[in-house]
Amino acid sequence: MSETVQAPSIIPVLSVVLPVRDALPYLEDAIRSIVNQTWTDFEFVICDDGSTDGSGVVIDAWAARDPRIRVCRRSASFGPADSANWAASEAKAPRVARMDADDIAHPDRLRAQMQALDNHPDTVLVGTLWEGIDHQGKRVRARDRASLSSSTFRAPFAHGSILFLKKAFDAAGGYRQTCVFWEDLDLYRRLACQGRLMILPDALYRHRFARTSTRLVSQQRQVEDAVDRMNRCRDACHAGHDYESLLLEPAPAKIDPRVFWAMGALRLWAGLSPAGIAHMLRRARLAGSGDAMVLIAVVLSSLWPPATRTAQRLALFFRNSFAATAWQDGVACEWGWSAAQAARADPSNVHPLQAGKFGNDRPPVDMPPPG
Repeated sequence: MSETVQAPSIIPVLSVVLPVRDALPYLEDAIRSIVNQTWTDFEFVICDDGSTDGSGVVIDAWAARDPRIRVCRRSASFGPADSANWAASEAKAPRVARMDADDIAHPDRLRAQMQALDNHPDTVLVGTLWEGIDHQGKRVRARDRASLSSSTFRAPFAHGSILFLKKAFDAAGGYRQTCVFWEDLDLYRRLACQGRLMILPDALYRHRFARTSTRLVSQQRQVEDAVDRMNRCRDACHAGHDYESLLLEPAPAKIDPRVFWAMGALRLWAGLSPAGIAHMLRRARLAGSGDAMVLIAVVLSSLWPPATRTAQRLALFFRNSFAATAWQDGVACEWGWSAAQAARADPSNVHPLQAGKFGNDRPPVDMPPPG
């Protein structure tokens, strides 16, 4: 059962939802970054999902100081997808902004996203580019503007940076438990059938590569199997196929080496070494030269983590240098992986009012020509 306190009496124009589960020591920074936004007209719904580390004390202290904060509590957690759905269900406003408990929002984030939605009425979600910080708050990874031109089914924006229409979220069915650990990407695919997914090319969000990340502290095999399923579903989506049947398949004994690349990158930016080589060799599938090359790259990065971090920063620097003139600060653009691609991958998910609205000739929005 959930307990709600300090519920506002007036329906706000925006709800900011913050799911919390044992979020110390970063929780105060996350809350402060929302309370200090330049856009001030919102309710701040903080959902304490059975925390036992003292997070509740921090939440109550902030709620006592700011009347916009509404606290919701329950005694047990049922995983990240369920927690995200619970937080969204508590939102009273027609627009909902998500925030993650170990990240930091730029002071102008909400204002810029609200303006983007106002400027583009057929948009259902606005995300922002992000930069990575470590456990001390030091920037370790710059924003990746080159990702804006990619048409792959890989979100350029952080999950915690999204602001969406609640009616579109509800129509899409929210987050799905069958896609745990990649429930955000699956949601975007279904939201894309409702309208545009826009991105602000500014780094208005600081994503923390925390060692307390759900993917890092959860059961390792469960996370690896989930990421492997995500890769198979992404491949199906790129090929124009529906991936619903893949969600019901049992996890294979051997998994795609790309899993270890993704998990290794997460650990690498968090200042940790990638998973043990012996474990990777036991679990990795080696079905061809491509798999072997990925596994070799992962093994090499495991042997020299600092050198790998430096190499990735240099690669990102050059990628951003080439992309610098293609995107204008403060001007929203559409995610390269388009709503039309999502509709082709699964026509049954197209909302009746949106069917046929988006076609291959849909022009980019607010995208200045390359300089």
